[in-house]
Amino acid sequence: MTTQPSVARSRWWLAFGWALVPALGSAATFQVTRTDDPVPDACLPADCSLREAVRAANAQPGRDLIRLPAGNYVLEQAGIDEDAGLTGDIDITDDLEILGDGPGASRIDPRGLDYVLDAASGVALTVRGVGLVQPTPISGPYFGGGIRTGAFGTGDPVTSHLTLEDVLVNVYAGLQRAGISARGRLHATRVMFLRGNEPSWALAFGGSDLRLHQIDFQGNMQALTYSLSSGGQARITDSRFADNGTASMCTTIQASGAGTTLLQRVTIKDNFAFGSGTVCVSGGARMIVRDSTFVGNRTHALSVNPFGGTSETRVDLHNVTMTGMERVLFLGGIGAEAHLHHATLITASPIYAVEMRTGARLHSTNSVVAGGCASQNGITVETEGANFEAPNRTCFPQWQTNYAFSSHAAFALGALQENGGPTLTALPLVTSPLVTLSTDAGALCPPTDQRGYVRPRPCTSGAADPLAIDDALLIDGLDF
Repeated sequence: MTTQPSVARSRWWLAFGWALVPALGSAATFQVTRTDDPVPDACLPADCSLREAVRAANAQPGRDLIRLPAGNYVLEQAGIDEDAGLTGDIDITDDLEILGDGPGASRIDPRGLDYVLDAASGVALTVRGVGLVQPTPISGPYFGGGIRTGAFGTGDPVTSHLTLEDVLVNVYAGLQRAGISARGRLHATRVMFLRGNEPSWALAFGGSDLRLHQIDFQGNMQALTYSLSSGGQARITDSRFADNGTASMCTTIQASGAGTTLLQRVTIKDNFAFGSGTVCVSGGARMIVRDSTFVGNRTHALSVNPFGGTSETRVDLHNVTMTGMERVLFLGGIGAEAHLHHATLITASPIYAVEMRTGARLHSTNSVVAGGCASQNGITVETEGANFEAPNRTCFPQWQTNYAFSSHAAFALGALQENGGPTLTALPLVTSPLVTLSTDAGALCPPTDQRGYVRPRPCTSGAADPLAIDDALLIDGLDF
């Protein structure tokens, strides 16, 4: 099965060839002129390594700019546990921007000595147009990694701020390291995390503000873990998680902490986790998923566990398709809650689609569950609008507009494929009962379906509506 080549993906690949333009107004600009890494000395106009440029910028008050032209830069000064940038990673102690010629052109190899860059607490670091690439494995759990922020110095790690644009992260990281390890705030656009991050996390974050846009996590043993502070927010948009995982739990996304996450227009495809969800929400976190597709993941696609938090752990699925998996949604007992809003959940085998442990809560509005539910005693299920399930009735109460069929073949859902919009969808036929029996659902219809097409009133139950209209077209078919 192929994934839709979205505009976001196309822009990512174009980024490898862009000539990037720096922001104006830097306090000082340093030009790197050599690709090797000698014992650091002064940064001279014709003799300046990356390490020497950073040390010179640290000594210059204010936000500085380092230009990193095309080339393969190799870190060679072995050593760890010092914060002056003399050995190992290159320590950054003042606000800085590093500007390369693109992630395929300006490439830094840490050789597993340490992180590549290590920014002190309270520092604002921006990296644009750079590839972090390490072709050889590391030798121990305390070595390797790409960029770390907020782990040393006297500043407040809460105010640390890392910005990444047009960056490739393909480095090995030990069990105590990560491809990117950040605290405070992290904003990333057009970043690709590749297989070389094994055996640790590609991206680990702790703080109040996480924004990931057009990010590609591909083939990592563990992709993304983060913990949000109270009231913190994470936004993950127009991104893809594919072929990540290992014999561990929660290997694709692990979200915790008393904050709120929005996943919008995201594809989570062919990831693997052992004995738990590929995506896990826990510790009082709330995750809102919109206009997204989960396909081909093992075992549970999405696991909601209340442990580690003092309030409920909740997920909301709006216009979401989950298919091609043995299990789809797991609610782990008291404090675990899920709200389905025009969701389509389909299993790939006779195993149930939804599992609910004692004390779990499920609220469903105009949604479809193909594969049934496995429930313990003491659960709470509430419904609104027209909901559909098969085989037979194992999920929803026997109300007038909750429909149960012996087989989900009766839903007449099409194959998961490109039907317009940024993610793949399973579009029902116009003769499907999801269309013809959903007349009572009109008052609960959202403005658009998963594809971003305008829904009619009344609207079809589930994520994709065959009667919806592309909002880029007028009714007569002419462009705006």
